[in-house]
Amino acid sequence: MNNSRDNNTDSNFVCAFQRELCNMIVECCSQERTYIKFYGLLGERFCFIAKAYQEAFDECFATYVSTTVYCCRDLHFSSI
Repeated sequence: MNNSRDNNTDSNFVCAFQRELCNMIVECCSQERTYIKFYGLLGERFCFIAKAYQEAFDECFATYVSTTVYCCRDLHFSSI
C-alpha cells in the first residue's frame, strides 16, 4: 500500500517536471528577438522521448497563446 502511494507521488513529480521543462523552453524562446532553431530542436527531441512531452507542450502553447492574446490584444503577434 505504501509503495503505491510513493509511485503516485513520483508520477506526479515527473508530470510536473515535464510541464515545467516545456514552459521553460517556450518562455526562453519567447524572450528571443528572432526564432532560434536550438529551442525548436530541443523541444522536438523531448517530444521524441515521450508522448507526455507532446501533451505538455500542447498545454503550454495553448496557455501561452491565450495569455498573450488576453494581455496584449492590441499588439501584433509579429512583434512578440
